[in-house]
Amino acid sequence: MTINECENRIKDLQEVCRIYNVLYNDKNSSFYSCDSLKQLNLKANYEIIRLQELMYNLELEDSYDQNTGKLS
Repeated sequence: MTINECENRIKDLQEVCRIYNVLYNDKNSSFYSCDSLKQLNLKANYEIIRLQELMYNLELEDSYDQNTGKLS
């Protein structure tokens, strides 16, 4: 996965989390306080964190290694 793909996936997951939160907290929604939706939201948040760690640790295909000056 490249940095751009990772950033796009993070943005998509953040949008999914936003939608899950709206559905979960809307008293008029059939998903109000739904445990399954809460679990999906947690999994999406964990995936965001995992992807951010990959970016931070330079573990993506086109990550730049500052020590060698090369792409990893």
